[in-house]
Amino acid sequence: GVPSLATFTLEFGGSYSDPIALDADEETVRGAVLSMLGTRCPDAIANPSSSVTKFFRDYEEPPTSWQQGTRVPTEKVGGLWGLKRPHWPYHWTNEGDIKLQTYKYTCFAYKWGATLQPRIQLLIAYDDENDAPKTSWPWYDVGLKGDNEWHYTCINLYDKVTTHFTTGKKFHLRGVLFLHGNSIPQDPEQDIFVDNFYIGRTATVDTEDGVLSQRAPGPALDGNLIQDAIVTKVVNETAFNITFVPYDCGHNFPLMGVRSSQGSRQGNSATYTFPSTGRSAQVTVRRDLSATSPITGTMDLTYKRVTLTGVPANVSASGMQAELETAGAGKVSVTRDGTCSGYTWTVDWQLSGGDKPALQVDGSGLVGQDAAVGVDESQDGGLFISPLGGDYTELIYDTPQAQVYISGIPSS
Repeated sequence: GVPSLATFTLEFGGSYSDPIALDADEETVRGAVLSMLGTRCPDAIANPSSSVTKFFRDYEEPPTSWQQGTRVPTEKVGGLWGLKRPHWPYHWTNEGDIKLQTYKYTCFAYKWGATLQPRIQLLIAYDDENDAPKTSWPWYDVGLKGDNEWHYTCINLYDKVTTHFTTGKKFHLRGVLFLHGNSIPQDPEQDIFVDNFYIGRTATVDTEDGVLSQRAPGPALDGNLIQDAIVTKVVNETAFNITFVPYDCGHNFPLMGVRSSQGSRQGNSATYTFPSTGRSAQVTVRRDLSATSPITGTMDLTYKRVTLTGVPANVSASGMQAELETAGAGKVSVTRDGTCSGYTWTVDWQLSGGDKPALQVDGSGLVGQDAAVGVDESQDGGLFISPLGGDYTELIYDTPQAQVYISGIPSS
């Protein structure tokens, strides 16, 4: 048959959107665009049945109850978002205490650095053999793999707990913790991530081996990630403006295309037709603005005629502190704000008082669009004298005066 062309499908980095109708509204187009940005997992992982699920988070939306960790785009698991540095993936303030005899399992996808421990810790409440209420924080080695690859696992928490506390009963789960999950590793490649966190009656999968290989991958963007898409319809036209919001200064994105069509590209614009249908319909994709690369390169700092060359554009707060103290600035504290598109370092002198000469910076070694660097003085230093000596409070008199000191302290 001949396609009706009632819908078309976008292509981006080898990933395809849901079909888009010609009369689609902004939200529908946005949903279709987002559908091709994330990884698609089997429903058992991404959408476990509500009949067996007590608690589930895929981190695609901001949390409605307590959550510890940072939502970040992830390139390898279900959807677009995951959780970075989670410490408590489950906390009793989410769904209260969970009856473990009913909801025995937790399942989740994870990416674990080699420096972190392959253990989970539980916070449980139970009754002992004398019916006395108890609380405990047991931890269990569950074989989590620290190879910086994504894995999926299911753990029977009820078996772990009842094997450990053989005389206990009425076990309730109050929390699940990843040991040191909120620690900041020295090497960012050793970080910890979790996605599709589930607690329920049954395991989501019968076997963990190869379950993530069933995913439909997201777009191949050379390691770049997109965290959102903004879609607005052009008034009185069958056209939309689509703005991708990159994560962590992503750039060099490919031009979107149209599936099952014949394309003709010229620069940042391409026109797609459907000759096999015998129709004159066409879709035009035009890039109006490209994402810029992060600021890179180096800058030079000068303080009191001492120049430090080759300071990285993204130098950390501790790195900037070390550079300044090397230059003879004395004891300083430094904080850094901003993102990879531009940072601000705030320097505060801790010990030596007085007004300091301004730092001088040379940004000729910076690389990036409109890259520049400057110095602003937010507050001048001064000198505090307490108590004030008599010479600082002299008054004019017609007759001679005397200043009296008692135990070295000037009189009023």
